[in-house]
Amino acid sequence: ANLLASVIGSLTYFGTIVGVHIVATLNHFGVHNGPSMALLLSAPAVLFVFSNLGKKIRKYAGKSLRSSAVMLGKLQESIAAIRVVKVYNRQNYESEVYKGISNRLLKQSLRLARVDSATGPLLDVLGMIAGSAALLLGIIWVTDSNMQASTFFGILIALGVAAESVRKTSDVWNQIQDC
Repeated sequence: ANLLASVIGSLTYFGTIVGVHIVATLNHFGVHNGPSMALLLSAPAVLFVFSNLGKKIRKYAGKSLRSSAVMLGKLQESIAAIRVVKVYNRQNYESEVYKGISNRLLKQSLRLARVDSATGPLLDVLGMIAGSAALLLGIIWVTDSNMQASTFFGILIALGVAAESVRKTSDVWNQIQDC
């Protein structure tokens, strides 16, 4: 019971612990509390985008798998009953049924590809907006002499590295949702 409570407690406070360290690090580099909190508050928006797209990918991947299972079942059924189909001259009917199943599978695959391909550009746009805001804020701080230029460039480099990591993570997230 104590182990379970410890695990649940650590998972509950993980975000708080990480957030405190991020704010402390940014304060150490001369960033005020306001922008630090803005950075922390923007994280849920990114997570919302990730989870929304992930749900859509999972939904379309499941539908695609079900459609392919129906198609394979129909193929197996048609092959097993080939003599009956030929005797009653139902080749055209079976062909039309298979074509309908194939078209549904194609639609599901196209929807999945569309959502998957939208993830990268959407995260790039969010990253550009965040980078532009950080750049403008940094320029204001450097011109008001609240921050040294070297500190500002160090923060920009750290943000660039973090943005690249998030972009790679989005690709992995999409592949996980596909499975």
